[in-house]
Amino acid sequence: MRNNVLLIAGTQKPCHALHKNLINAYQLFVACSLEGICQVFEKASIQLIICSVQLPALNGWKICTQIKASSRHAHIPVILLTVEDSLEEKIKALEAGADACMPVSTPWNYLEAQINNLIINRIKVSRHLGSSKPVYNNFPEADNEEEFDKKLNSCIASHLHDPLLDVHLLAKLLNMSRPTLYRKLKTITTRTPNELINEARLKKAAEQLEMGGYKVFEIAKMVGFQSQSSFGKAFLKHYKVTPATWQRIKKKEMQDSSQLPINSLKAMKQLPLAVAV
Repeated sequence: MRNNVLLIAGTQKPCHALHKNLINAYQLFVACSLEGICQVFEKASIQLIICSVQLPALNGWKICTQIKASSRHAHIPVILLTVEDSLEEKIKALEAGADACMPVSTPWNYLEAQINNLIINRIKVSRHLGSSKPVYNNFPEADNEEEFDKKLNSCIASHLHDPLLDVHLLAKLLNMSRPTLYRKLKTITTRTPNELINEARLKKAAEQLEMGGYKVFEIAKMVGFQSQSSFGKAFLKHYKVTPATWQRIKKKEMQDSSQLPINSLKAMKQLPLAVAV
């Protein structure tokens, strides 16, 4: 699957050599206006942006600054193409938030190496965030990320009991299409919507097992699994122990912790009294 690259140029037919190389190596999108840029962002998940600083009706530096100031698109690497290869241009690019600055005359093989390097590094960061952050707590939103997070959490949490909760239902609950939901998640995590739902189910199940009061088959039903068998297999794969074993381990941990203050008190009684000096 080819990476999506957005080329922001002054016309629909930018530098022929660059356009030809990009369209052969990547899934290329071209925009020459703010409206065109917004349309591309709405229909595709962009992995990298190449922006010319010399645009007839736009300011390339300002476009880069606006992209990097957006909570929705700031993560996308930006390469600025300049006419001059000067220190002043490079400093100006850094101030605009660009990830790289190159003259238009840069050889294709060097530019391609820079593109690949930026995309690979972004994927590594995305995977790190996906593996280290909470299960379903970090997703991008255009202007109100916090509200989107709350709505997403609420939709998943309030429908965990429903065996029919999947990407189709989640997208419907969030009032968006499946492709839009996938694009939003792809920018920040390597998990699919169904993987997020499954992990949320298992997290809730682990909490219920730890609290006690319910049998394993009851908890399986509470978090939306259609059978105790499928629940057991999913739980074992995720936590590396069976639900029953998890429950025993947590019960023992609670018993050990409840006995700790008593043992500590006994030990303190055996110590000599401190003498004030």
